[in-house]
Amino acid sequence: MRLKEFQKRGLEDVRKYLEELTQWKKKAEEAREKMNLTVNFPAEAWNVMGLGRAYIPHKDGLGNPLPPFLSQDTYRWGKDAIGSQND
Repeated sequence: MRLKEFQKRGLEDVRKYLEELTQWKKKAEEAREKMNLTVNFPAEAWNVMGLGRAYIPHKDGLGNPLPPFLSQDTYRWGKDAIGSQND
């Protein structure tokens, strides 16, 4: 099964965002070590991407920034939802 163009673009955006996250996380760790600064590296990576959507901050239980990453498998969910209605 071939990917559609919008799926290819979406996967490319994810790849680029993960690369930006990696770079910004390194910068954030350096800033924390050298200057005792906290950098919201997921927000910085998001801004660099210029996706045109607002960044919504997320934090873990310790208050550390987390990337806003959501993976949806809507085809499978829809299939499961239809299958459950037939039970």
